Formats: sequence, structure tokens, C-alpha cells
Amino acid sequence: MKFFRQNRSGDDIDFVIKKDNIIKYVQVCETLDDKNFETESRSLLKIKDAYDKFIICSTISVSRTRRIKIIYLGDFLVKKDW
Repeated sequence: MKFFRQNRSGDDIDFVIKKDNIIKYVQVCETLDDKNFETESRSLLKIKDAYDKFIICSTISVSRTRRIKIIYLGDFLVKKDW
């Protein structure tokens, strides 16, 4: 697992998880709502590959997700097959 990946334009990804031939990109924030969704998702949406992209947060109040999977922190902590 890598922590923090930054692209040429300065956007960052909090975590890049690599296992075998699978890659998962993860952003983490405390609260995700319509006001900060664009900020939290911007760097994920710039990645053009087909691997999964996630935002993990403890409070979710967002009406759209585009191509990103939103995961509640509590669900992430008990999930075994990451």
C-alpha cells in the first residue's frame, strides 16, 4: 500500500492499494457532502484507468457520486476483503 500519490498538477490521492494485479484508489475525509464532493473527488476523477475509486468518510450526505464508490467509515473498518 502506498500513502499519498501526487500527480503533476498537484492533486493528491490519499492511498493507492495494490494487490496482485488490482489497484484501488482511496480518498479519506471526515464529512462528504455536496459542498466538498468536488474537492474530494477531483483527483480520483482525473485518473483514467478502470480501477475502483473510493471515498471513505464518517458522515455521508451527498446526492451524486459519479464514478466513485462512497463507503461509510464503519463499514470499511469491518470489511475483511479489501
